[in-house]
This record gives sequence, structure tokens and C-alpha cells, in this order.
Amino acid sequence: MSKQLKQKVKTMNPKDNAGDNRDMAAKVASNMADSPDPVIVAQGSTVQNGADGASKAILGEEKAHDAAITATALKNKQNIKNCEIFNAQAVIVQQNNPGNIDLLKALGYVLTAETAEDAKERGQVLNGSMEQGTYPGTADIKYEGIEGCDYTVEITEGDPSDAASYVPVTQPEPVFSKVSITIVLPAGFSGNTLWAKVTAHNNAGGGPPSQPFGGKKIN
Repeated sequence: MSKQLKQKVKTMNPKDNAGDNRDMAAKVASNMADSPDPVIVAQGSTVQNGADGASKAILGEEKAHDAAITATALKNKQNIKNCEIFNAQAVIVQQNNPGNIDLLKALGYVLTAETAEDAKERGQVLNGSMEQGTYPGTADIKYEGIEGCDYTVEITEGDPSDAASYVPVTQPEPVFSKVSITIVLPAGFSGNTLWAKVTAHNNAGGGPPSQPFGGKKIN
């Protein structure tokens, strides 16, 4: 099977210079704040919190010469936390914008290349089912998985054959790898007869949506 290069965000490493990591996080957070996408703006706020914590710890090390050991330990701890926050938000941004290399570069991420197998054909997800979730406003969905794929879910309270009536499910996450998941219903959907469709995705894009499944009242 042939190989191809797949670009993704280079992860931040706590072993690198804390100041450099702080500056990178602050740069990406600033660019995120200017994005028209509210999801990216929200992630930017979280990234900025990590950068701010790292900045305070670095300043503490500089001012507290007599407490250098303690300050350095705090700096290292905050550097690790900053990296964890940065890397987690990078995953979310990439999942919400698959293949959008220009956006990732514009946000200030450093990209790295890795080899990946040529994407397999994205088939249609089969055998979907939907049941009432444990808590009000939730539904449990299951379906057969497709190797090497992640998934997105859409839901409708209208005509299941009308593609335009479906809205994307974003909680607990917009894109996921599980084939059994509890979703949070969009506002106003509880108490109605609902239908869902699942689409498989890989590095070649999205496949055909599944046939609608559900047709049950979900409270």
C-alpha cells in the first residue's frame, strides 16, 4: 500500500523552553481570538489561560531568586499544564476543520508531516440504533464501525428523508471514534420523535451518510 504525507499540528513538548512554549501558545491564542468561528474563539480563550499561567510562573522564577528551586518547580509544572491545554485544543481545532492546512497555518500552529496509509473507501455506516439515554435530553446511539474512520452525527425532528432538516450533534464532541455514544440533544429537540444519521470520515473526507435510524420519542 502506498504512503502519503499527512500534515498535522506539531505537539508542544514540556521539555522545550518554557518561554518559547508560552510565546507559541500566546501567538496561537491571539490569532484564534480574531477568528470568525466561535468554536475556534472559545478554544483560543483556553489556550490563552495556559499561556497566562506559564507567563506568571516564569515571572515568579525571575523575581524569586531566593526561592529559585520552588519557582522553577512551579514553572515546570505550569509548562506541562500549558502543553496539555495547547495540545488538547489543537486536536479539537483539527477535528472541526479536517484537512484545512491553510487555517492551521493562519492560526500560527507549527505543522509537522507524518506518513499515513492511503485512505480506504469510506463506506456507508450500517445498522444504526437510537434509544432514550439515562438522563433527560440525551440519547444512546450505536452502529457498525468502519476501520480507520471517525464519525459525525446529525439529527432531525422533521422528515427523515429531508437532508436539509438535519442539524449536527456537537456534544459530547463534534467528531469521535466510538461506535457507541451518548449524545446530548440540541436545544428544543427533547420530547420529539427523532431520527439520526451517522457519517464516516477518514483523511480522504466523508463518506455517504447512513440511512436514517431511530424514529422514537426521546425525552
